[in-house]
Amino acid sequence: MKGLLLVFAALLFAAVARPAAPNVLVVIADDLGWGDVGYHGGIARTPRLDRFVREGVELNRFYANPSCTPTRAAFLTGRAALRLGLREQIGPNQDGLALTEHLIAESFRAAGYATALTGKWHLGSTAPARLPGARGFERFYGFLGAAIGYNTHFAENTTRLDWQRDGVMLNETGYSTDLLATEEIRLLRTRDPARPFFHVLSFNAPHTPLEAPEELRRNYPTLSGDAQTYAAMLESLDTNFGRVLDELDAQRIAADTLVLFFSDNGGAGQTPASNAPLRLAKGNVYEGGIRVPAAIRWPGVLPAGTRSEQFIAAADLFPTLAAAAGVAPRNALAFDGENLWPQLRAGSVRGDRAFTVVSAANTAHFEGGWKLVRLAQRDELYDLVADPGETTNRLGTEPAVATRLRAALEASVARLTGPDLPVAGTARLGNLAARARVGGAAGTPIVGFVIGGTGTKRMLARAVGPALAGFGVAAALADPALALVGGATTLAANENWLAADAATFAAVGAFALGTGSRDAAVVTTLPAGAYSAVVGDNNGAGIALLELYDADAAGAGATLANASMRAFVGTGEEALIPGFVIGGTGAVRLLIRAAGPALASFGVAGALADPQITVFQGTAALATNDNWSTAANAGDIAAAAAQVGAFAFPSGSRDAALLLTLPAGSYTATVSGGGGATGTALVELYSIP
Repeated sequence: MKGLLLVFAALLFAAVARPAAPNVLVVIADDLGWGDVGYHGGIARTPRLDRFVREGVELNRFYANPSCTPTRAAFLTGRAALRLGLREQIGPNQDGLALTEHLIAESFRAAGYATALTGKWHLGSTAPARLPGARGFERFYGFLGAAIGYNTHFAENTTRLDWQRDGVMLNETGYSTDLLATEEIRLLRTRDPARPFFHVLSFNAPHTPLEAPEELRRNYPTLSGDAQTYAAMLESLDTNFGRVLDELDAQRIAADTLVLFFSDNGGAGQTPASNAPLRLAKGNVYEGGIRVPAAIRWPGVLPAGTRSEQFIAAADLFPTLAAAAGVAPRNALAFDGENLWPQLRAGSVRGDRAFTVVSAANTAHFEGGWKLVRLAQRDELYDLVADPGETTNRLGTEPAVATRLRAALEASVARLTGPDLPVAGTARLGNLAARARVGGAAGTPIVGFVIGGTGTKRMLARAVGPALAGFGVAAALADPALALVGGATTLAANENWLAADAATFAAVGAFALGTGSRDAAVVTTLPAGAYSAVVGDNNGAGIALLELYDADAAGAGATLANASMRAFVGTGEEALIPGFVIGGTGAVRLLIRAAGPALASFGVAGALADPQITVFQGTAALATNDNWSTAANAGDIAAAAAQVGAFAFPSGSRDAALLLTLPAGSYTATVSGGGGATGTALVELYSIP
């Protein structure tokens, strides 16, 4: 769309001094079973993992999910796989982790960390916005799918190359476990020492296909076939993990680096992997599928050579690592995981930690050392402290515990599949902007807004026309007129902005208007209530930008709550593009509606027949809708509209609506007509309490 530009108020945040931050290195094994490691009696030599456990804290009750995608998603978001809609691993054509999710790498990067992912992704690759580079990782080297050939680097069972560095495909030779460790070492050697780093090293070993260097296979002459190969794969994983740890020592940063190691799920049943003495394997909610080897080391901070019996889920890692590093999580949606850093540091146990793990078909709920397994036809109850192998179903002998855990499981599932909750904070709908055509057949745009709470709110409203020419907007409105109206009363009006208001423009971050330009602006203080801003054309026609700014956003009291805009929707430069800013901290739950057909009942002629709305942050499309009644959350949309007092959309109407939870930041929404249709539409933004 030629010449489009939306200008938003800038949000200014003061820099906060903090002590030197630790580096964080997270190392993930793929399908490593409980019994595969040397310190659990495995068939392979794993001296470096064994030593790492002795130097750190063994996480004896660490729980992944039954397969890789759910575990990786839970780790990176701090949210349960069931909440994320990821009960099992995704296929190559599935979107994977939703774009509305905030990843741990984004929080660490915002805190000044250098971020990198080396190895396996497997969280979605159907669009550039779903790749690691768009999800907080500054550097990426590795593969996007579930598995690759260790030497060919082809996606498993294909001849399609899945090996890249920062989006550029690489046809490299070498065993992938070696290459991934070498890349991590390269990153460590070329890092900026002035920046702490947050690195994830995600090995594909010992996932299938079963392939290992011949020289390592010869180290296990008493084994043969797949067992010999598997043992060699484990040794390679261990050796390369040790190479990375040695590099930390060589750079004398081991004491400044928190290292976490874990497996993404239990060992796979179709391989020689061992989950003994645990029950079953990958893909199950029994212990063999989800209780995995894990340990954490931070010399001088964590008690070395100890074992933690704290129950820890993958979703606990984001809040826990952020707390350890002193990084403020910037997630908008509430964590399901919990910060267990105090327990790890003190060597204590929080006995009330409860969480739910799901597989494709089954569910398990953990609470106080007990575990309830819900299968298709029955429930089972296990005392994990006394019976880690889940050999004795205690459902009949512990009816009170069974009743309590059944209720807890059902409540947890209802919570994790119910409405999402924003992080508690001070986030608010702050500033608004909308670009539309004014005059002629397009008529007069009218923006309505609500100031909620108590007290008053100082507001800046601007109708920009002539100044848009400097941004390449053709056919800008030559002489806009602006009025703020409360009920039937005009409260303030302007046709040519006042020089005295320039200081307010600068204070809210609005771009400067040219001296003597015929752009319009009003600065006024309004009490809580409902208002309209009307843009007139002074007998002309053209494109105008209407802006509303919260001019005392840092103050308490009244807040800018909801907004709506009625305007002509056309094509090209006549498209309607509202923009809005969310200020403060945390997140805001918003209902965004584009009404066209529903306007007919209000006597609006020429209403847009089929509005479509898409919300963007930057160039990334976060959500889109062209028919509210067919949306998966149509019931929630209707309930939210009733909650804020919005008029109801008729069932089956082609009006559009989105219900989103968004963090602080700047956003745009494009409103267009299906099939290039034009007409009048009403766009509404509601902040949902």
